[in-house]
Amino acid sequence: MKTVKTVSYEARSVQQTAYETPSEYLTDTDGDGLVDGIDPDPSVHQQEYFTDTDGDSVPNAFDLHHDADDFSYIEEATDTDGNGILDQFEAAFNGNKESNG
Repeated sequence: MKTVKTVSYEARSVQQTAYETPSEYLTDTDGDGLVDGIDPDPSVHQQEYFTDTDGDSVPNAFDLHHDADDFSYIEEATDTDGNGILDQFEAAFNGNKESNG
């Protein structure tokens, strides 16, 4: 004799959750390998913060005058006491120091 087994199935609804990735985590505007969502400055390649192609000691990301010494653009810059701090900055600092007590 042959035994027949009856199997019943119950249909249940399944909840599915879909996550949408924000566009800033899909794009890399400056091509530096960091997606814009975690890039501190998406418009500047991170390498620019660590390279100085014109040799003026100012990283390319902050260099206002490429292929020139940015510090040569400070007008009437003097350092009469030779301490490495420009006189105009010393005067401003000393003025603030005296007014703050």
